[in-house]
Amino acid sequence: MLSTSYVLLTIVGCGIVTLLSRTLPFVLLKNHSLPPLVVELLSFVPITIMTALWVTNLFTQHLGHLPSVNYENLFASVPTVITAVITKSLLDCARRSCVVSDIKSGYVNGFKMFVQNIRCLT
Repeated sequence: MLSTSYVLLTIVGCGIVTLLSRTLPFVLLKNHSLPPLVVELLSFVPITIMTALWVTNLFTQHLGHLPSVNYENLFASVPTVITAVITKSLLDCARRSCVVSDIKSGYVNGFKMFVQNIRCLT
């Protein structure tokens, strides 16, 4: 019984913290504006998150050793990077589901992603 109430309180607590962390900034900043420098710095948050997700998929962790390169994801991400450079918008390409997050069968899926990335250009 003790563990059930503990788990329930933990879930409720996490829900409250999540709700507050998502709504409190809007409530506090409703009547105020942020300085231009802060707005400019916050504009880098989405691309930073996308880069962190991309880099974590490029490497495979081995405990006690250095990470190794996941060549399937590396080769499959080349068309995405080319598309991002051409369109000058990695986030736009990601919104269109062109960012490769997990390639299971190698070059075949890489080629499919390349074709999909080409479609993002049009």
